[in-house]
Amino acid sequence: MEILAAIVGGLAVAGPIAKNLGELAQGSLRVIKLVDHIWDRFRNNVPENKRTSVIHQELEQITQMSIEEYEANVVNTINSELVAHSDEDRSAMKDYLSLLPAQLTTAFARLEDPSGKTVPATFQVTEALDLLAILPPRPPCFHEGDSVPGKPGWVFVKRLGVGGFAEVWKAQHSRFSGTSAVIKICLDPQSQDRLIKHEATVINQVMQHGKHSGIVELRNVSLDSVHLGLI
Repeated sequence: MEILAAIVGGLAVAGPIAKNLGELAQGSLRVIKLVDHIWDRFRNNVPENKRTSVIHQELEQITQMSIEEYEANVVNTINSELVAHSDEDRSAMKDYLSLLPAQLTTAFARLEDPSGKTVPATFQVTEALDLLAILPPRPPCFHEGDSVPGKPGWVFVKRLGVGGFAEVWKAQHSRFSGTSAVIKICLDPQSQDRLIKHEATVINQVMQHGKHSGIVELRNVSLDSVHLGLI
């Protein structure tokens, strides 16, 4: 797929992939250069009169693929584009691209298609900065099976979302299979205190009105660990 090849090839241009993905997470000015490399790669491989249709078609395919089919496409692209790269770089790229389908469905969700599995007709990529709407903002910090920081016995079982400042996971207690929770881990030290306290305040205000179907109950707030979280 041209869009996957452009992302992989573009992120591999300016240095070690793990370092470039770190730049994405920091949101520094180098992010502009990184998306420039991705866009240049795509433009060089796809004629101008076909770019919109190719982007729409391929992004829609990604949102509708099974997990297994998407992972196979990612592995094939990495094997093709990163022949001379280290196993660390290849693994980092695979982890990063694992976030792309969820990023796309979030970006494309709208009233006509709440699932976000179709590309809006109005969606256009005409310059490098337009790619920021569909690229995951950072590589994942945690993986399925990892222990929850500061919460002995709790294990991450399913990633629910990744943003610029946080990851949201479903977690389960390793000794009590029926005990689960949604955990939001703040990843940005500069904003963690403000973000967690603000969200805890909002959730507490909701909970004062009693339990509601579809709203996760706030059970705990951790403001002292390296990775702060809401449970």
